[in-house]
Amino acid sequence: MRVQGRIWENMKGLKGSAAAKQLLGRCVRELNEQEDRLGALRRRLVILRAQRDRAAAEQDCTIEAVI
Repeated sequence: MRVQGRIWENMKGLKGSAAAKQLLGRCVRELNEQEDRLGALRRRLVILRAQRDRAAAEQDCTIEAVI
């Protein structure tokens, strides 16, 4: 996230020309897409960790039952 924060700060300095505005627009779109993807990956990670924890608990119960 630090890199994206730095990019957002750098983009504030872009002013004026049509080319700069076009570049700024492209950068904003790309950063928004990246942030959306990061959010989706974070949500997926939470789900996967919960599944892992449930599987580990099930495994522990199975081992306890066998012992």
